[in-house]
Amino acid sequence: MKNAIFIFLIVILGIVISRFTLSTSYFQIKEIQVEGREELSERTILEWANIPLYKSIFQLDLKTVKERISSKPKIKKVIIKRLLPSRVLIQVKERKPYVYLIYKKMLFEVDEDGVVIGEAKKLQDLPEINGVSSLSDKEKIKTGTKIVKYAQEVGVNFAEVNIENINNILGYLSGGIKVYLGKGTYLEYLSYLPPIFAEKRRIEYVDLRFNRQVVIK
Repeated sequence: MKNAIFIFLIVILGIVISRFTLSTSYFQIKEIQVEGREELSERTILEWANIPLYKSIFQLDLKTVKERISSKPKIKKVIIKRLLPSRVLIQVKERKPYVYLIYKKMLFEVDEDGVVIGEAKKLQDLPEINGVSSLSDKEKIKTGTKIVKYAQEVGVNFAEVNIENINNILGYLSGGIKVYLGKGTYLEYLSYLPPIFAEKRRIEYVDLRFNRQVVIK
């Protein structure tokens, strides 16, 4: 009997505390902080978050707010935190343009993961990928981005990569030299090119489509 009364009192106390925390102004949201933004404005992120002020901080659905913000192409990562008693912290990491995608004579920014951010607002000195028939052609775009990234890691800078035919990918270096990549099976052979270029040869193209061979003309 005593145990039952004790449990009953605990439940009642829990209900009282819960109602107090949800109704008192002490735990109402009074401030929303944004950290990590670079290109995006604080106002834009707050609009995406759509967090009402003076709502109980415990009634805020962090998962829903996170989904609203992370659904935007410009956002790579977002963390939402309650800072008791009355603050909410939004931490974001923006996607940064890594390459340009040419589609219907327009330039679109793509990040290093191959995610299309949106139409380019300002021009930068970035490699270009072309040959897609749709912005939703994610595999092709990721393949082109992967090639550009791997090439840069070994010291080869593509000005353009054409992925129209995924079985016959073609890269262009800034000096106009063509690099035949085929399916991109032998990307590791790109590491042989910097010392070859250092010899100041007059090169028309490099063919990397063959196993254990680097063909140069």
